Amino acid sequence: MAYYLHIERDEEKPIAFCEWQAAVYATEHLRMFASAVHTGINPQTGEVLSMRANEGDVEVYFPESGEWTSVFRWREESAVFAPRVDSIDVTHPTWKAAVSLAKILNARIRGDDGEEYDLATGRIVDA
Repeated sequence: MAYYLHIERDEEKPIAFCEWQAAVYATEHLRMFASAVHTGINPQTGEVLSMRANEGDVEVYFPESGEWTSVFRWREESAVFAPRVDSIDVTHPTWKAAVSLAKILNARIRGDDGEEYDLATGRIVDA
């Protein structure tokens, strides 16, 4: 099962959709996902996978490949993303985008188990 990181605030002040959109538009190398369906290929089976897109899903531009990749999924008052690595690489485009969004939104990055990640180092600061 995949493990996700969440860009979120405390329950008392959830992220409004308009704030999320404004943060995305203010962040370089990000754009709103424009299609109705996410598609990809399972690297082990070659099977084409499809998943419904949510309004507010976001793509990140990866300069090395020159491609846009769907990374952030909007979930009503927060966003989730799969780090896709065992440890956080603070130079990776996904982490840099997540940190930028979190800072603009005055939010935190937390894991599925509730642990909080330091935005500068990518290390867990609170479990």
